[in-house]
Amino acid sequence: MGFHGTTNLELVQYLKVSGVIESNLVFNTMKTIDRREFLIDRSKAYIDAPQQIGHGKTISAPHMHARTLEAFSEQLKNGKRALDIGSGTGYVTACMALALGSKGCVVAIECIPELRDKAKQIISNNYPALLKQDRVKLLYGDGKLGYACMGPYDIIHVGVAAAEIPQNVRRDRHIFSPRSLLKFNTFSAYRPIGSGRPIVDACWDERSRTGLDANRQTARRTNQAGKIARPSALRNDDGRDRAGY
Repeated sequence: MGFHGTTNLELVQYLKVSGVIESNLVFNTMKTIDRREFLIDRSKAYIDAPQQIGHGKTISAPHMHARTLEAFSEQLKNGKRALDIGSGTGYVTACMALALGSKGCVVAIECIPELRDKAKQIISNNYPALLKQDRVKLLYGDGKLGYACMGPYDIIHVGVAAAEIPQNVRRDRHIFSPRSLLKFNTFSAYRPIGSGRPIVDACWDERSRTGLDANRQTARRTNQAGKIARPSALRNDDGRDRAGY
């Protein structure tokens, strides 16, 4: 088991000190949106590990949420539009909506109606302005179909495992997605087409990971073929990891 905090602030500060959270935007966003509200077992809210949310689904570990938001940090600007596929109980949806400001909007699609309803209840009870100001739209449906009528999107977050990103939601947006690859959990950051930057995957053996600290010891960098990639292929011009792992 990874880090176990007692408050949301303590958890977020841990992620900051550990270097997972790099920007003030992500720090302030995760500090404001309390993970506890989105879980079934609130006593486990501040453990750096995935947790059950019902219907056989889980909410990702806090360090994964931080990585996701950091991957989008340059696009999380007031007035931008995001699509959240596989939104679960709405944690990442709420985080992105807060970060996108009063003029931004997140369209969240969830294929399990009970989870979609739970997300609406949680956000309505704890962050009602996001719904009242139309900064969040929570939909029930098949995320593979996208939701073109609210597009185009500056960001697409795919919060469910998928063998590949469907072409009708891929297009030329910034996409962040978890995938399944053999025994590894894979998280992919897709850069816009034409940017000159290749698709980069970051993989590690989930069975050997016991939280952020162990993850740093066991992380494996790979390219699409599953081979060990050169470190330079995984970094932006400024030396930061593209996928952030």
